[in-house]
Amino acid sequence: MELRHLRYFVAVAEELHFGRAAKKLHIAQPPLSQQIKRLEADLGVQLFSRTKRSVQLTDARRTFLQGARLTLRDAEHAVRAARRAHLGEIGHLRLGFVDSAIYTYLPGLLSEFRARYPDVDVELVELPSRAQPQALIDDRVDVSLMREPIPDTLDSFSIAREEVVVLVPSTHALAGRDEISLSDLVDEPLILFDRPNDPRTYDRLLPVLHDAGINIVVRQEANELRTIVALVSSGFGIGFGPESLRYWNTPGLSLCRLRPAPVIVDTMVAWRRDDRSEVLRVFLETARDPAWFERVSAPRP
Repeated sequence: MELRHLRYFVAVAEELHFGRAAKKLHIAQPPLSQQIKRLEADLGVQLFSRTKRSVQLTDARRTFLQGARLTLRDAEHAVRAARRAHLGEIGHLRLGFVDSAIYTYLPGLLSEFRARYPDVDVELVELPSRAQPQALIDDRVDVSLMREPIPDTLDSFSIAREEVVVLVPSTHALAGRDEISLSDLVDEPLILFDRPNDPRTYDRLLPVLHDAGINIVVRQEANELRTIVALVSSGFGIGFGPESLRYWNTPGLSLCRLRPAPVIVDTMVAWRRDDRSEVLRVFLETARDPAWFERVSAPRP
């Protein structure tokens, strides 16, 4: 028994006339009659009582009709679901992200993606940048918003570019200034990311300080941006972080641009090179579309 046999049966059952059913199905009447007889033979049940003038219903037909309609409906749903999955319109996406992204471009990107693909279930996974490459490699997330560097085994592109700004306690003499120079940081106790957690920022920032002849006094290293923000706002020292921290509205914290040569960091979208998921494909297309980015504050690269 094939699905087409069920469609033929339902058409005849609804029309109670082989000629009208054949016309509805866009086939000739003799083949339709033959297929119905074959279906009855397969089932071992007479579904229709036929006379020269009419087609009558049998009790077996009434029971079978309900099941046939349900089967056809489920088959149609399965076909539609398969087509939508092929287009990336349904499915599940595990999205890793760095904490600073939640205050800037991540909400705008998620809003745009959900507007385009409302039936894709997005699972958010907050991870420090250093943990995200391995999470991708181990297939614990499908795509990540992360800081550089990106391992060669992953593909990536830049989604946002930000300046590294100086974080000072609101009670500090530098607080409230829009810009400061490297010379203002002489002998200041610094709170830095530990290098394994954010090697790109560390490797870009430290040479700038060294080249300026700054005596680097590292009071504390931290592996989370929240930790640096908390320590600076409590007066423990001076730190560095992405400019998107302006949207955190943290009490006790003041942000100053570093001049004349700001340090720039990128936030990357990264994914496994061999991942052929259609949901991933449409997410990357959305992330690359500049239209949604106009609604958020972080500058596009």
